[in-house]
Amino acid sequence: MAPDLGGIQSAIAGVQWPPIVKADNAQLVALVHWLERSQWLDVAALQAGQLSQLAIFLRHFERQSPWLQQRAGLHRCTVGQLCQSLEAFRQFPVTTRADVQRAGTNFHSRVVPPAHKPTAPKKTSGSTGEPVMVYRTAVNQLFWLATTLREHLWHGRDSKGRLAIVRANLPEAFDLPAWGSPVGDLFESGPFYGVPVTTDTSALVAWLRLKQPQYLLIYPGVWHAVLYQLQGKPDLPGLVQVRTIGETLSDALRSQTRDKLGITIADTYSSEEVGVIAIECPHSGLYHTMAEGLIVEVLRPDGQPCKAGEVGRVVVTDLLNFASPLVRYDIGDYAEPGPVCGCGRGLPTLKRVLGRQRGMVKLPDGRSHWPLTGFRDFSSVANITQYQLVQKSMMHRFDYQFAYYPTHIPKPASGKFEEFVCEI
Repeated sequence: MAPDLGGIQSAIAGVQWPPIVKADNAQLVALVHWLERSQWLDVAALQAGQLSQLAIFLRHFERQSPWLQQRAGLHRCTVGQLCQSLEAFRQFPVTTRADVQRAGTNFHSRVVPPAHKPTAPKKTSGSTGEPVMVYRTAVNQLFWLATTLREHLWHGRDSKGRLAIVRANLPEAFDLPAWGSPVGDLFESGPFYGVPVTTDTSALVAWLRLKQPQYLLIYPGVWHAVLYQLQGKPDLPGLVQVRTIGETLSDALRSQTRDKLGITIADTYSSEEVGVIAIECPHSGLYHTMAEGLIVEVLRPDGQPCKAGEVGRVVVTDLLNFASPLVRYDIGDYAEPGPVCGCGRGLPTLKRVLGRQRGMVKLPDGRSHWPLTGFRDFSSVANITQYQLVQKSMMHRFDYQFAYYPTHIPKPASGKFEEFVCEI
């Protein structure tokens, strides 16, 4: 049975209906209930909510962030002027990764409201080759859990099924009796398996055949390599859906998955800095942005919003982060804005997300695996603000040749920078 908010487990012995959740989960349940209603608001109501939260957000950082004080002062923007409309908000200049790097500690809030604590540093995975460090709060974590649960609810997954994940942040494989947070905290759930993304592709295929998951969370590039080795549905007869994160999901990979296994892919667009940005709609395939916590813009080179059919830079404002002022922050990805969705939700849409496709490292014996370049702290070696690794040949060990650029690494003709490129 697919999870719904009526199926939440009670934490009180002897009281099954109505369920009474643990105090630690009460805020999450309340927020998810609210999000279940807010998604049906019209565009005007959602924008009014965004602007009211934006005013509170900016006034906090006017007092607490030296960087934002200077930024707003140089451009003579007042909070009142910026919050009149989303069009007026575009007076605030776009924030780049280089801006965050140069600002250093002056970027962050000197004082974080107690209700937003604790905070935790979050270093980006470096998919742009320009790693930055921001702080995220307990409120950010709560919203991430709520939007993650929203994605499960939208797609009607059976929480009692077997879930397998292939992630970059796993130091080793694990087998657990129940799903992780947030689903496992609230619902009865099935077995939960995980394996590091650096696992060889052949070993991944063998692991999947052994675990036989119903749901698989994986990066598109890794899934492409796995799918190539799978024989078809007989390999994974119980697999219901693949969930992808972290990279661009191509239409070709969707089609190959459907043709070979007869199942769909559900994609989520997120980033280390701001969490879940957009969730794929099960009705239309468009990506709904998480407008209750984020203002998501898609901009042309001249800084104006893209129109239908145009592709532009993704710029995000995290309205809930009171530790680091990610105001009109250039994520480094490209996307195409979408139309009003036929599902009835008022949440804005993206038609396509054109982030960066990370290459797979290729080894001489035919194996391949996902590179973990973004999880290396190159700044501890030297004052490196941007990097790129290029594999040019098959070797049992890598020989390094360095090229130095005084300002930035040149972008390819596509304009999309990739931290790892395989030229084989």
